[in-house]
Amino acid sequence: MILACFVSLLSSVLAAPPQAPAEPLTSFLLRSQQTIHGRAVAIEGDWVVLDVVFLDGSATIRRQLDDFGPVSQLRIHQQVTPPITFEDHLAMARRAIALEVLPQAGEHAGIARRLAAADPTGAQTATLDTWAAATLTVLFDTAIRGGDVMAARHYLRLIATRVPDRFDEKRIGEMFDQIAAADTLRRKTTRAVTAAAAVSKQRGKFELAMQPVQKQVERADALVRAGLGNARHTVQSTHSYEQALVAYRSAWVDLQAILKTAGTAAEDQQDAAELVQRIKDSALQAMLHAGNAMAVQGDYRSALAWASKGLLLDADSEDAKALVRTIQIAQSSGGPWGGWAR
Repeated sequence: MILACFVSLLSSVLAAPPQAPAEPLTSFLLRSQQTIHGRAVAIEGDWVVLDVVFLDGSATIRRQLDDFGPVSQLRIHQQVTPPITFEDHLAMARRAIALEVLPQAGEHAGIARRLAAADPTGAQTATLDTWAAATLTVLFDTAIRGGDVMAARHYLRLIATRVPDRFDEKRIGEMFDQIAAADTLRRKTTRAVTAAAAVSKQRGKFELAMQPVQKQVERADALVRAGLGNARHTVQSTHSYEQALVAYRSAWVDLQAILKTAGTAAEDQQDAAELVQRIKDSALQAMLHAGNAMAVQGDYRSALAWASKGLLLDADSEDAKALVRTIQIAQSSGGPWGGWAR
């Protein structure tokens, strides 16, 4: 009797139609830092309809879309209308930019880029590149106006590696010069002026000794500028970056020799310290430019080698860490366009 009941139960289970797996629950973060656990099922104007779960129960609620943080807003849109086509992912990339969530913007732009490759007319690629170039220009200009040198450098790298065909060498050079001017302004400090003749004489000797080092740094900067301007040709641009690193290294060696004989005047020490930092920062930027160029070309091993060099130079560099993340995204499914975030 027991066996018969078990067989009957088993037969009914096997005969039952398979149940569709439930959609995964999501934690949505509100601007108030509270969370809602559930599923977004619809967007009705400025309102979101959600099925929320609490303990063993569930309920349907409505919240204003703007109650949610930017990442959660984008996630809600994705859940309600999952992106599939090129147009869908480009729309998501645009929305991510509007919400100021760059990682997701780069991710969707990368997917759109892959989908655009199937368009034989090239129209989708042109549409994406036009939008990306305009968007990155706005981000660059905003960073320059705000004096955010690191962000401006990052956006220039994206421009030079993602959409170099949309910018001529002159425009790339102008952007590089804008960054250099903003960086000079950032580094500028107010120094006490001394009238002591002996100090002035010593100061003149130090400045004279520093001139060859400054020229080497300027020559290295010019090589980086040339590499960016030639970004459409990866081999040539990377060669420029390598030459720049040789020049930066030479300047560093010469600067070390000067520091051994430098006096203790505060202005001399300040100038030397600033030049040390400039050489380090500039060398790191050259490494990052080369690494990003390699990543976009699909040479992930070389890209990772450049990123590793950057981290050896500065273990705390957020840009070098971002390059590693870009490589990881590219190696998985996002493609090299996916590393937009700093």
